[in-house]
Amino acid sequence: MQIHCYYDIPHTGLSWTIPYYFDSIFEMLSSHYVDYEFYKINSAANRKGSEPAKVNGHHHMIIENTANKKYFAISYWDKMKDISTHNGWNQDTLMGLFCSSGMHQEDVYYQPFNKNSIPFSYIVPTHQMFNLINGIKDKNNSLRSMPNKLSFNGDLYLFRDFLSKDNSFNVKRQYLQASDYIQSLHSNCINLSINGAGEICYRDMEILGVGSALFRPKLTNQFHDPLIPDHHYISYDYDEIKNITNQNHFFKAQRDILLDRWIEVKKDRDYIDFVAQNGHDWYKRNVPIKTHTSIAKQVLDFEKLF
Repeated sequence: MQIHCYYDIPHTGLSWTIPYYFDSIFEMLSSHYVDYEFYKINSAANRKGSEPAKVNGHHHMIIENTANKKYFAISYWDKMKDISTHNGWNQDTLMGLFCSSGMHQEDVYYQPFNKNSIPFSYIVPTHQMFNLINGIKDKNNSLRSMPNKLSFNGDLYLFRDFLSKDNSFNVKRQYLQASDYIQSLHSNCINLSINGAGEICYRDMEILGVGSALFRPKLTNQFHDPLIPDHHYISYDYDEIKNITNQNHFFKAQRDILLDRWIEVKKDRDYIDFVAQNGHDWYKRNVPIKTHTSIAKQVLDFEKLF
């Protein structure tokens, strides 16, 4: 039985980690399922530009039984509503969509998108980030500073842009070298992550990786190894205000919930350090390529491809 695996194949000098995650999964499949013939095929050869939503986009790995065209898709794309026939996805032969990002309808209320998917895991974007995180020897959160204001540095739009204009927070878009960026996360005992194009993002994994406490909106995204609110990360829950249809009023109400939760949490340093340690332990079980690949081994049920 032939299994074709389509993804961007790593090449010398590539800093982007997604192809290496996929290549590790390919090697695991080849060695574990010895009765099947596995072939890797470079998705980039059939792509014009980036085309991230399309079936041959660089965020996806397609694992296909060539005999019946049934396939699995592993994806780190942050807009899974784009997984459609229009973008080259055959819905009838898709036997499993494995993802933990982008399962929302739009970028304001982040209501869950009604599409069957199988919870998976998430990643750190570059080898440099991995190395910088791994290079932090002291991940004892109790030795870090408590920030006066919650900080966020990244692209600013929607709620992020709203908070950038609020003096209660330190939200900005400032280019930093990767080492300075990781050091800024490492220096604080707690760091803010704000929903963007997808609920979960690289920043979440980077905060967990350095061993700081992750503070963010409560996630609707699911993971194979559950990322539990107020245990692995500190959450604020804004479900009760999602009936507010005026966007500016909604952002103000969400800001108030966030600020109230921050005022409550920063009084309890032991709790912050407890969550930071739990979150870092989760990171070690899920994000490095080796442990990430072991999750793929658990969730991919090849009986569904026959």
